[in-house]
Amino acid sequence: MKITTDAPSTEERRPVDFEEDDGLEIIGKHDPGAQLGAAGWGFFLIWLGIVFWADLGMGLALIGMGIITLAAQFARRLAKLRLEGFWIGAAALFMAGGTWDLLNISLPLAPLLLVAAGLMLIVGVVSGAHPHRRHR
Repeated sequence: MKITTDAPSTEERRPVDFEEDDGLEIIGKHDPGAQLGAAGWGFFLIWLGIVFWADLGMGLALIGMGIITLAAQFARRLAKLRLEGFWIGAAALFMAGGTWDLLNISLPLAPLLLVAAGLMLIVGVVSGAHPHRRHR
């Protein structure tokens, strides 16, 4: 049994020239948000490498991650892009966790953050600042 395909053989294929304007666009090539995101992840990974290499500890690692995350949002703001609330919240949590670790506070942080987040949601709904919408 012989199987054939309509695909061109290796000799018949020509390399794709991304320089010619054929209407195709590489994702992120001209998207400042994607470029800032990639740069942010680059700084994030470099920071983690430095932290592990120099054994700086979890507290400094988290604070640095929070600073890098906030810097990425500041860069988005300068580029007139929409701020990302999730990453601003993540930066706040990184910095809170890092500060908690550096100060050696004996209270567990996670339960306090969960209670605070729950209270913020309830206050937002009760005050009308967080409208609850139903999707139909």
